[in-house]
Amino acid sequence: LWVTEDPRTVAPFAALADLLLVVDDTGSMADEQAALAALFPEIVATLDDAGLDYHVGVVTTDLADPTDSGRLREVSGDRWVAPDTVDGATVLSAMATVGTAGSPLEAGLGAAYLAEAVEGTAYNAGFFRSSGSLGIVVLSDEDDQTAPAVTTPAAFTAWLDALRDPALTAASAIAAPGANARYSGVVAGTGGFQADIGAPATWLALFDDVIADLGASRSALLPAGLDPATIEVWWAPAGLEPEPVPAADVTYDAVTGQLDVGGAHPSGELVTVY
Repeated sequence: LWVTEDPRTVAPFAALADLLLVVDDTGSMADEQAALAALFPEIVATLDDAGLDYHVGVVTTDLADPTDSGRLREVSGDRWVAPDTVDGATVLSAMATVGTAGSPLEAGLGAAYLAEAVEGTAYNAGFFRSSGSLGIVVLSDEDDQTAPAVTTPAAFTAWLDALRDPALTAASAIAAPGANARYSGVVAGTGGFQADIGAPATWLALFDDVIADLGASRSALLPAGLDPATIEVWWAPAGLEPEPVPAADVTYDAVTGQLDVGGAHPSGELVTVY
C-alpha cells in the first residue's frame, strides 16, 4: 500500500471511544463484581483488537458519598484505563471491585450523569472526549433510584442524545429482568443493549456489542502541530484496492491534534498517513 521511501508515519485510524462502567456497590453485589472482574482480560483484548483509542473508567451507584457521586475510581494513580495502561485488565478489575458498603439507593443513571455533567471538567477531567463515541454500561441488581432532582430516565435519555451525535452514544444495562423499567427505558431510548445480571455467561456478548458500537466514531488523535497538508487518510478495506479519502472530508485541528473524517468510509478500515 505505501512506498517505503515515504518518511511519514503510517498508522491505523484509532477512533476515540470512551466507556464508562457504573457498578452497584451495595451489599448484594460481591459475586457480580467478581464475575465482571473476571471478564476484563477478554474485554480489554476486544478493545485492543478493535483498534480503538479507548478510555475505560468506573464509577459506583452511590450518590450519598461525596467521594463517589460520579467520581472515577482511582487505582495506583490511574483514573481510567487506556491502550498504553500497563496490565489494563488487572487495573480495571481493581477499579470495578468497588466493595459492598455503598448507599442502598442505587443511582446508576445519576452517577453516569454526574460523571460527565459535573465531574467531567473537574475530578474526571480528561476522561471524556467530546468528539468520540461514548458507551455507558450499568451493572446493578436493582432498578435505578436516582432522585428526580438529579435526573430522570427521560431527562437522562435527552441529555445523552444531546451530548454528542446520538449515533455515537448509548447506555446499556446488566440488570434484573422484569425489575429494571427505568434502565430498560433508557437502553431502548439510546439504542443500547441489555443482559441478565443472573446470567454472567451472557455479559461478554453485551460488551462485544457495546465495543462494536464504540468503533463508529469518526474522530482520532494525531500529534498536535502537524502540517495539515502532509496528512492523508486512506480507506483500506480488506481485499479491495485502497482509496484516498477526499481532502474535503478530512479536518485536522493543529492545536488539539484532533482528526475528524467525514464521508461514508468505515472508521475500522481507515489508515492515517502524517
